Order: sequence, then structure tokens, then C-alpha cells
Amino acid sequence: MFDPRNPVPTWSVSTMQRVAAEPTLAAAAMRYANLGIPVFPCVPGGKQPLTPNGFHDATSVARVVHAWWQRTPDANIGLPTGAPTGVLVVDVDVHPGASGFDAFERARSQGFGNDWEWLVRTPSGGLHAYYPNVRGQEQRSWQVPAAHVDFRGDGGYVIAPPSRVASDGTQRSYDVIAVATHPPKPVDAVALRRFLEPPRPARIPPPPGMPTKGCRPDALARTVALTPEAPELAEAVGVHTGFPFGAYAYSGTLGPELLGVPVVIPLAWVMMAWPALVVARTLARRPGAVVAVGALALTAWDVFLDPQMVDAGHWTWTHPDPGLPLVPGIPLTNYLGWLLVTTLIMAALHMTLPPHDSPSGPAAALYLWVYFSSVMAHVVFFGLPGSAVMGGILMGAIAIPFTLALLHRRAREPERP
Repeated sequence: MFDPRNPVPTWSVSTMQRVAAEPTLAAAAMRYANLGIPVFPCVPGGKQPLTPNGFHDATSVARVVHAWWQRTPDANIGLPTGAPTGVLVVDVDVHPGASGFDAFERARSQGFGNDWEWLVRTPSGGLHAYYPNVRGQEQRSWQVPAAHVDFRGDGGYVIAPPSRVASDGTQRSYDVIAVATHPPKPVDAVALRRFLEPPRPARIPPPPGMPTKGCRPDALARTVALTPEAPELAEAVGVHTGFPFGAYAYSGTLGPELLGVPVVIPLAWVMMAWPALVVARTLARRPGAVVAVGALALTAWDVFLDPQMVDAGHWTWTHPDPGLPLVPGIPLTNYLGWLLVTTLIMAALHMTLPPHDSPSGPAAALYLWVYFSSVMAHVVFFGLPGSAVMGGILMGAIAIPFTLALLHRRAREPERP
């Protein structure tokens, strides 16, 4: 939300230096707000938002900003990028054994990103290069993990000076190290990404079993689901194109990435796929019903997962509305997209894996544990009662009948001597 009395952020060449010189983070946040620059609080010493909807809650309303930092004086300052603030940021990452500086310098030597406005050294020794935004021109955030360079535009945010983050066990600040003496110009994010990550001209041959002519839905579904990289590919397509989940961007806080997607994300979906199939085969008999129930069982889990990850600042949605009741910050397109992907996964698994006479005990226990522990965790630990309620209802529509079916099956089993 913006202050209607000051709807356009007011930047000058000296803005960043003056804000960075403020004695406290609270004073710095207020200076940003007084210039019409929307900000939001993040955890002290970290990057995760403290507000329910992350950077979507950013505001330049002074009383709101004052209340936030009065509540948490050491909160770091989150700065939305793109249209809300009028700035774009190229983030040059530095990790143990890897650095994005070589790639960034190669890009600059070719004329990409030379006309920055400020350079900010990050606590890890990396770099934030700030550029002016073009009003009315959307440039969405992206990541190029192989080059260790990210772009923060529409749908993203950065931690702004003089915030402090722990690096190698030491609190270090975001420091302004250079101010432009040349007229700053916007960076062409599309061209920069194309340079850092050139498109691959060669086509990948179809996997074994996939017909090269015509289209067989069963072969397509089997290939999608049984390829270990299937969830990774679905996420990679989603983060780069916005299909089928909607436009979103990862914040780089979930560890190693492949194709712009944290590796832990597809592993989590793979972990839950087999339990969802076990649930579906217990509750349904006809193939179509098994696929439908399995897809719902797996997708319903995301009503817990996505709000938790968004609240922790691990990813953000460009257009979070409309969403589910009580679960702000995640669009309905996310759940519809996962319903499509999980339908393909369940169809392939059901057609490929032989059924068993009785449900797998470990798989059943895992699904029920995830359900009941998620309801409790969202209420007690994460402070997300809305997702606890909605997730409890939607995933419970599968988990509770599954529990009753297991109890009924156990009651019918003959007692062992």
C-alpha cells in the first residue's frame, strides 16, 4: 500500500547514502517512508519478512512504518523492487567456492548493466547494483544459478542499507560503496538474462517410451511422473514462464538450485507422491477416481506448504490475488497448477505401479503425520491460523476419511492367534 499523499517514490543521487548514515534501522526506515519509498520489516539479522504478506505489505505510510519498527527496532529493511519503489537490482551472489562477479563483469564488458545508480556491498561480499525503473514497463524477477546472478524487479525485494545480516558468524551491514557520477539508466533485464543464460538451440530427444509421432496421454503422463526430475521440470517451467502456477520468484534462501528451482522443493513433492497414491487406492477403486483422489490428496498438502514458505520469505508471488479464504499471498492459480501436475503424476503412478492388498504402513503413517503435524505447527509455531484452518479442512477432507478407512479395515481383520 502507498501513501496517497506521496504516491511516487522520491529518489536522488544521495538518497541511499543519507539513509545508510542514519544511526538506527528505525530511523532509516522512517527516512525511506518520508521520501515516499515503501518498505516492510524483516527479521533482525535475516531476510525473512515479518509481515503476513511479505513485500506486498510494504508501505510508505509513516504511522505504519513507525509502528512496525517500534515493535521490532532491530528489524531489517525490506525494499520491494520494480514498480512499487522505482528501482531494479542486479544481485551478484558470493558463495563458498563460487562467485557471480566474473559473469557480471563479462556482462558489463558487453554493455549490460553499466549505468547503475548505486552499488551496495552485501554482507556476504556480494553486490547489489541499483538501477532506475521505467514506469509502466514490467521487468519480472529471475535467477540464473549457474552464473550466480539474480535480478530483482517486479515480484521481488532486497534487503536495503543499512540493514545487517549474519555472515560467517558475524553481523555485517549492507554498505553503499559507490554512487554514480554518470546519468543512470534502466537495465535491460531480458537481454542481461539472455547473455548470462543463452538459449539452447539443440532439442532434447524424447525419453524412452515417449512416441515421436502423435500423442498418447498415458505415455505422456508416465514420462512426466516417473522421470525423477518431473517436479523439478514443472517448477522450472513455472518460475521461468508463470505457467501453470502463476508468476513467482524464489528469494535464494533455500539452498542449492537447479534450473532456478531449489533442489529441496521437488524432493519434497516426490516424498509425498507415493503416500498420496496409497491414500487414493484406499479410498477409491475405479482408475479415474484413484487419480482424482490422489491429485487432491497431494495438492491439498500445498495449502500448508506454500503459506509457510511465503511467510518465511522463501518465495513471493507477483499477483497473489485472488486466493483462498484465510490464506493471503498465494493465488488460486498456484493450486490449480499443482492440481494439473499432480493429476499427471497420479495417473502415471497408478498405471505403472502394481496395487497391493493392503495400504503401505509407512506411506499411510507419513501422510497422516504430515496432516496432523501441519495443522498443529501452523497454529502453534508458525502463527498461521488461516492456513491451519483451510489446510485442515481441505487436506482433512482426504486424511480423515483415510483414517476411518484404515480403522475400519483393521477392525475387519481377523485376530492373530
